[in-house]
Amino acid sequence: MKTAGRVPERLLSQLWKMRLWEGQWLAAADGRRIKLLWSGQPTQDGGPDFRNAILDFGGVQVRGDVELDIEARLWRAHGHHRDPAFNNVVLHVVLWSGSALSTVLSNGLAVPILSLSGYLPVPLQQLPAWTQHTSPSCCPCHKSVASPLTHSLARKRLQAAGDCRFALKVSLFEQELKSEAAEQVLYRGMMASLGYGKHKTPFTELAERLPLVSMKLRRSVDRQALLFGAAGLLLSQRGLPAGDVYAEKVEACWGISGSHRVIPAAQWRFCHLRPANFPLRRLAAMDCLLNRYRYGLLNGIVRRAREAFAAARPRVLEDGLLVAGKGYWARHFDFGRVQLAKSALLGRERAAVMVVNIILPFICAWGQASGEASLASHALDLYRRYPALPENFITRQMAVQLFHGSGGKWCRSARIQQGMIQGTASRSHPEMIAACR
Repeated sequence: MKTAGRVPERLLSQLWKMRLWEGQWLAAADGRRIKLLWSGQPTQDGGPDFRNAILDFGGVQVRGDVELDIEARLWRAHGHHRDPAFNNVVLHVVLWSGSALSTVLSNGLAVPILSLSGYLPVPLQQLPAWTQHTSPSCCPCHKSVASPLTHSLARKRLQAAGDCRFALKVSLFEQELKSEAAEQVLYRGMMASLGYGKHKTPFTELAERLPLVSMKLRRSVDRQALLFGAAGLLLSQRGLPAGDVYAEKVEACWGISGSHRVIPAAQWRFCHLRPANFPLRRLAAMDCLLNRYRYGLLNGIVRRAREAFAAARPRVLEDGLLVAGKGYWARHFDFGRVQLAKSALLGRERAAVMVVNIILPFICAWGQASGEASLASHALDLYRRYPALPENFITRQMAVQLFHGSGGKWCRSARIQQGMIQGTASRSHPEMIAACR
């Protein structure tokens, strides 16, 4: 008997996180065969429940988002059919599909519905107790690794995938350097890194709307007014009441800055965002970096890279990106909103992520384009020896699948972590997991 009203959606989400059905062929409501290769990354930003899932639709591999609902009809009830944020959904997972055969996105495309009511591990009424007493390691997808040889093979594959990811980044920078000034390419890459995952797109777009040449040799308050105003993050732009003295000063500077196109408000997601990661603080960090390298962002970063290569010390590059918490934004995360503890605008962990994902690939591409092959070689060498970055969901989950939870012992380099991320972003993910089974 269907009891949708008494089944919380978090229970369905918990089951999906356990990856019970990975590697199995399942039947969608419209009859097509679907194999789940990677359940995806859970999100908490108000969009689809899981991102970057990898599925096999009858022999065709598809990557995209997954939305979970108890019943298929709730897609429209929740307004997802009008929300462009759900246009990357490739599978609608429900307990009961009813008479629906597919789900229609706001762009008019239809995606399959997968009903899990016939694939539950225990009867529905027993699910709450079963999930409480079943750990992820008990699930079929968490098989232990067979031998040290398998560990060695997995490491080699991950290192190769990590090199592939680095090469792809280098190639993208090389293409951009053919048509744009190197300093603008570097600036845009750094902005994208500051945007993190959920704000990468608006930060990148902001770097296009406010090119580096327009930001040079300005006062800090004028740069911040341009950044916040073009981002649409000023209080007046968000329909919020006037703030403190500094907020009013920035508003006044924006008012005399001239006309600029503003980033649509829908691109900013504040739900479940830690105060330290608010976009205004990250933009304030970029303002500080632009001030630090006001006589040449490219020359300053390349000089830091040369020093790091000569000393064989990654921290030298990181030191050039650190932005301490000082001034107005040391304790504020929004205009007039104070956080309790003083914190850095750009700390060591985020600086390391920027070095691995942006600075080293850019230096490699720029070195090749400018005829400095040794600089490119040093960048690749430092990348291969770079210590591990902070864990994220993908690296933690891959460590569980590849090394049965002992990933910390094997994942001591950023290169291997990048290989894990590359594995989930390409067709190599199922093969990489199979290497350890």
